[in-house]
Amino acid sequence: MGVQSHVNIKGAGRGWVYLEVGDAQLYKPSRIVVHELGHILSLPDLGPGSPCSKVMSGAWGGSDCVNTQPDAEERAAIADFFAANDVGDRVPWWGSSVAAR
Repeated sequence: MGVQSHVNIKGAGRGWVYLEVGDAQLYKPSRIVVHELGHILSLPDLGPGSPCSKVMSGAWGGSDCVNTQPDAEERAAIADFFAANDVGDRVPWWGSSVAAR
């Protein structure tokens, strides 16, 4: 098994996305990128059983999921996070890394 698409978060709103070729052949590449950008903007994975309508369902939504727009709830979660946090702040669920300022 190779490296999967992922994100490297350097604080909220900062980071980079790695798009793995095999993932891009199975899933819509723009959906993968939007999902990973969601992590940079503070959103966690939703996990098994999450609906296709949520971009944060990721691979659990299945390869037939092609929407690339966060829904209203996902957009509101990002807005709420940044209402209380600044760019570069630690994303609470993201490991134990602390963002460099």
